[in-house]
Amino acid sequence: RAGSPQPSPEHLWGAFSGLAVEGLRSRPVMEKLIEFGVRQRTRLLHLPYGDQCLFFHREAYAASGGYAHVPFMEDYALVQSQRRRGCKPLLLEGRVATSGRRWRERGVLRTFLLNQLLIVSWHLG
Repeated sequence: RAGSPQPSPEHLWGAFSGLAVEGLRSRPVMEKLIEFGVRQRTRLLHLPYGDQCLFFHREAYAASGGYAHVPFMEDYALVQSQRRRGCKPLLLEGRVATSGRRWRERGVLRTFLLNQLLIVSWHLG
């Protein structure tokens, strides 16, 4: 935005604010519900995930410690590192297309609950 202070490179990171879930066209209400939830989580909680095309200035990436060497949730760990540093993401307007395979195969509610369980487990160690 014009007139807004520009973040220093070590604080510059972000993602697209929206997500377009592909492969759920037969369930358009569920598709829209997921997309709405992602947009709200991203805007209100500043929690974009890897399927939203995370980007980092080299200095911000280095200051956050980079990607953790873990089997999964490396994007979540990286975003949490930025949050601990007090760095909010720069959110680009637009949606990024992502596969709806997990949502389609496991069901929307089951996938959502599994994701929440993984996040809680992550924080519990």
